[in-house]
Amino acid sequence: PTTHHMAATEIRIELIHSLKELDRYAAAWDDLAFADPRAQPMLTHAWVAAYLEHRLMPGQRWCCLVALEGDRFIGALPVVLERRRLLGLTRTLLRCPADLHTTLVDAVAVEGRSGDFWQAAVGAFDLVAPDWYALEMRRILCSSPSVPALRDSRHAAIAVIQPMGVGRYLPTTGSFDAYRATLSKNFRNNLRKARKKLEALDGVATEFIQGEEASDAQLSRFADVEAASWKGHEGSAIAQSEDLTAFYETLTRNLGKRGWLEWQFLSAEGKTIAANMTMRLGRSLILWKISYDEAYAKVGPGSHLMERAIERAFESDDIDLVDVVTDLPWHGNWKLPSRAYCRVESYRRRALPVGAGYLPLRLRLALRRMPALQALRRKLQRTTG
Repeated sequence: PTTHHMAATEIRIELIHSLKELDRYAAAWDDLAFADPRAQPMLTHAWVAAYLEHRLMPGQRWCCLVALEGDRFIGALPVVLERRRLLGLTRTLLRCPADLHTTLVDAVAVEGRSGDFWQAAVGAFDLVAPDWYALEMRRILCSSPSVPALRDSRHAAIAVIQPMGVGRYLPTTGSFDAYRATLSKNFRNNLRKARKKLEALDGVATEFIQGEEASDAQLSRFADVEAASWKGHEGSAIAQSEDLTAFYETLTRNLGKRGWLEWQFLSAEGKTIAANMTMRLGRSLILWKISYDEAYAKVGPGSHLMERAIERAFESDDIDLVDVVTDLPWHGNWKLPSRAYCRVESYRRRALPVGAGYLPLRLRLALRRMPALQALRRKLQRTTG
């Protein structure tokens, strides 16, 4: 791998271009991600390696910047390189891995060293791609230490940070009964009615598979349920895509080997009617993918499994938080607090990136904050249909 030294901090950056080389740092990387209070599985080597193996588009390539201080692992930043047109010139955009199945990739760094890490990493971008013009992080937590680090004016890049929605989560302090009492009376009644219908079916059983027993072997069971849901009707289920199947096979295998994978299943009448793909990371339970068989919609299998998963989390001594990552309308029924996400775009401090990228973006954002212009835009949209 190529090495870049940052003399001021004793940090050196290694540029990794193969999965085999990246595997050398897997344990240190995952230990760091595991200890991070943000506790997001997409920050781990286990997840990033699966993305880099299966989710790149034609013409894309990748590089991972690994920061070392002596033999100590300080942090890592995976980037995908994309060729873009900028005022008629072809330049390289660096972006963190991102798609519908990988939504929250950030750098990882030793606590308290994010500023040093980013200073060294940005300084090495010229070696990653001499013609790079910007770094794009499509969605990260606004509380991430990367945000203030990238605002640092000492960097060779100037950052624009904008809101990018929220993610929902649930602290599991107190008792489950106290939490359940906060739900609306109407929603609790709906849960009770659906549960009675569910209990009238034969062979109702709930399973939680974790530890050594959880692996990619259960993926097909989850995928069958998902294919029987609305995703199957829309053609977006895992089982309907060879690429997605390969990605999730690798991902669940990686997570299973580390003991982080947990499968949650609800069965009735001899078949699985609801399924959750979840991960245990730190003291968090992450509900990443949930599905239910629409043929059983009247008995509320998805809501029943969700309620049971939350109840079990409250009862656990090693779970402090249930994280659903996204923000969907039905989350409102469960009274889940939110935390903010943001989008970060850091433009190289040179004439072309600043003039053709940074300044136009700042202008667009400023115009959006002017009510009169917003009203004019909506009026024009109505007029033009």
